[in-house]
Amino acid sequence: MTSSAAGDADAGMAALLDGFDRHCRAVTSDMPMLLTLARLTRTEPALPGVWLEVHADSEPVFAAEIARRAGQSPEAPSVHVQAALVAAALRVAVERYAFRTTSETHDGAELIDEVRAALRTVDQRLAE
Repeated sequence: MTSSAAGDADAGMAALLDGFDRHCRAVTSDMPMLLTLARLTRTEPALPGVWLEVHADSEPVFAAEIARRAGQSPEAPSVHVQAALVAAALRVAVERYAFRTTSETHDGAELIDEVRAALRTVDQRLAE
């Protein structure tokens, strides 16, 4: 990847992180259901595959937004890698939070902080 392409992609990732905070409130109403699904992946044999498929299916959506914000093609390899990193970061953040809390102890702000930290990690690694 050229340094120009990397810089454009990094700009797209930074913009995606900026947009995350604006959209958190809309997503938090679905959090109890999402957390329950994540927890069930540990006890229901059919669910881990579905859970991973949902995250894989999100990659083209992330790629399109990263590409749009970076002014790149959604088919660019760097965009696809970033989209996969975002999807993985979100999966890990939700799972970590879900597995250490219960439906009674759910705190939307804490989950948002976990997701934000995961996305910042991706952003920092891409900037290196």
